[in-house]
Amino acid sequence: MLDKSKIKDIRVLVVDDEEYIRLSLRELLAYLGYQVVTATNGEDALKKLEENRFDVAFVDVKMPEMNGIQLLARIKERFSNVSVIMMTGYATVENAIDAVKLGAYDFLRKPYDIEEVKVSINRLLEKKRLEEERRMAEEKLQNTLAELEKKTEELEAANTELESFSYSVSHDLRAPLRAIIGFSKILIEDYTDKVGDEGRRLLNIIQDNTKKMENLIDDILTLSRIGRKDIILSDVNMYKMAKAVFDEIKALYPKRNIEFQLKLMPPVKGDEGMIHQVFFNLLSNAVKFTKTRDTAIIEIGGHDEGSRNVYYVRDNGVGFNMEYSDRLFNAFQRLHSENEFEGTGIGLATVKRIIDRHKGKIWAEGKEKEGATFYFSLPN
Repeated sequence: MLDKSKIKDIRVLVVDDEEYIRLSLRELLAYLGYQVVTATNGEDALKKLEENRFDVAFVDVKMPEMNGIQLLARIKERFSNVSVIMMTGYATVENAIDAVKLGAYDFLRKPYDIEEVKVSINRLLEKKRLEEERRMAEEKLQNTLAELEKKTEELEAANTELESFSYSVSHDLRAPLRAIIGFSKILIEDYTDKVGDEGRRLLNIIQDNTKKMENLIDDILTLSRIGRKDIILSDVNMYKMAKAVFDEIKALYPKRNIEFQLKLMPPVKGDEGMIHQVFFNLLSNAVKFTKTRDTAIIEIGGHDEGSRNVYYVRDNGVGFNMEYSDRLFNAFQRLHSENEFEGTGIGLATVKRIIDRHKGKIWAEGKEKEGATFYFSLPN
């Protein structure tokens, strides 16, 4: 409802050539708390509208020279923010239709009924209030969206800058790292008798840690490239892709007993190289976390859900506590120590970045000591 304290700010123009109607309506509206101005004809009304702000106009239909319908058209053309209530003692269906077509809010018969006037103007002002609230809400929403868009652009720019920095730093680190690896290898091979047992032990530690650092740099570069690389969409046979990646990974672990269960999967449109990386990282993850099992069981499958395809990689490994599942896809976040399971903590972050860039989703379910299932969806 309109706040009564605001009624005194509402300006009303009463236009009627009949003095009694004009003055009595002015007295009624003034009594209700409105600011009221009167006009005797159309030209007089337009002049007053030019000179002052008005919210509502009561306009008589039958007036000399410029009738009410003509005045209504002029008001809507030049003062669109003014709401008009038409009045007539000679109401016809044609007049009512013409008035509504031109934008009149209501149509009252003369002599007017006081309650009808009150109801009509109250309804009109309530409508204007709701329209103003909607306009302000839409304006606020537009401002919020514009601010959000600006923040998004700033974040994207910062991410791009960070990725460029990460790529540059990681790339620049490879040369001195190779030098460390190379020189330590020379010391081990050519100067082993001079460095002694303790020296050899320390050199082996250097070799192990530089290898870990090399793997970390490679993973950071891969993650950075994923964010910079253009996506090239093509039809991907997910069944063949999963089988090829598993054969590739199994060759790296010839002594492991791994049972691979491959289910039928729907094809998808995606970047073939990136999808290969998704399967490689998820299967590598499954192989890694099943190393404590006599027989590792890894299952891959998928199904069509209409607007998207959902795929999964399931294993019977060590699993994880679901309480910490939100940390799985953050870079450098680990739920198990490096002493238990090797890795850089970037593999799943890379998978998430690829799925995000394909407008998909990724999530995981698991239970400690009972295995884990990683799901990802891609749009059809």
